[in-house]
Amino acid sequence: MEKSNSKGELVVGILIGIVIMLVVGGCLVATKTISFSSKTDSNSVNKKTVGNNILTKDEAVAILKEKYNVSRKVFDLGMISYCGEYATGDNSSKNINGTLYMKSATYSSFEELSNYLNNYMTEELLNSTKNYNDSVSKSYYEENGNLYCNTRNKGSNVTYSIFIDDESKYAINEINEKEIKATIQAVYFDNSETSKNTRTIDVSMIKNSDKWLINSYEDKTVY
Repeated sequence: MEKSNSKGELVVGILIGIVIMLVVGGCLVATKTISFSSKTDSNSVNKKTVGNNILTKDEAVAILKEKYNVSRKVFDLGMISYCGEYATGDNSSKNINGTLYMKSATYSSFEELSNYLNNYMTEELLNSTKNYNDSVSKSYYEENGNLYCNTRNKGSNVTYSIFIDDESKYAINEINEKEIKATIQAVYFDNSETSKNTRTIDVSMIKNSDKWLINSYEDKTVY
């Protein structure tokens, strides 16, 4: 009889212990002392963590292409030569003190041109190109609501005037909430359109007031 009671007490004790373990474990989970989560790959540059503002690789490439396709026109030819599309026909050019200026068909003032480019690059970078080889006053000329652009510095840089986007490659090197660093293998045709050239361009972009802007553009091509 005593033996039977001992067994009964043992069973009851075990059941009470299990109940206590379940109650304590539940409390720990509820208070997040213990948590259960699936393993994630934190090193993948193409994944976005829920709740943060870091772009995926594909999103970064899309932004890079948009900004680069405008900014490259400035840097390939130099700010002095960049004027959007040139006007054609009568009165499309002007000779000022022996220097040829071409009229822009896209912009009516230097301020308008600058405001457009400010959507693609920082003010600091834009200012550095405004003074490319000369002062702004000698690079542009405004008259009767028309903008004229100095063309004397186009020279050999026009060799890289035809950009081939679908053959160019965009590599994202680093992404965080405020900066993107990338390398572009940019493919161009030369003027004769008989051979292709590849240039290596290092670009960095920063986020400024919710807008991504190129703040560094460097041609790393080994010629």
